[in-house]
Amino acid sequence: MISGERIMLRGLEVEDAKEILKHWNDLEVQQFTGRYSPTSLQEEEDWIRAGWEAREKRVQHVFGIVEKASSRLVGTTSFNNISALHRRAGFGIVIWNKSFWNKGLGSETLDLMLRFGFDTLNLHSISLSVFEYNARARHVYEKLGFQEVGRLRDHVFYKGTYHDLIYMDILATEYEKRTQGTKKT
Repeated sequence: MISGERIMLRGLEVEDAKEILKHWNDLEVQQFTGRYSPTSLQEEEDWIRAGWEAREKRVQHVFGIVEKASSRLVGTTSFNNISALHRRAGFGIVIWNKSFWNKGLGSETLDLMLRFGFDTLNLHSISLSVFEYNARARHVYEKLGFQEVGRLRDHVFYKGTYHDLIYMDILATEYEKRTQGTKKT
């Protein structure tokens, strides 16, 4: 378990699939994930099990995001496509419980994941992709040190308009510079 001030990150259990599905099939949530079709309980349970297998192979780490005050599971976050050789990983996050949006939990989650990725997994680079129209997420990523490194133009058709897919990353040296003197031991 990884613990912050207001959240903790923990492994997912198959029983979590029901809570996830209460929110995951909401189109307002899905607009930020690139998925636009309903997910079944079986598919969600299989996804959780696949995450366990990927963790055993050391190519993925998936966590549930739990808000401490309420003990509620409110989202998921992960490192995926981990390469030990190249010391890099992709990052993903979804706060799928909309009642917890705009409360800073995403920022705290990302901060904990950066610390875990760079300090524990010894990564050199963490990357992500984000839809151009997801201004809230882009703000958080930039605030915590991610930089735009490229984009696929008109990659996503959403609400009648094409939007770019933006690629961002942060290097260990940039993370260390940003956190120098502020790291908790």
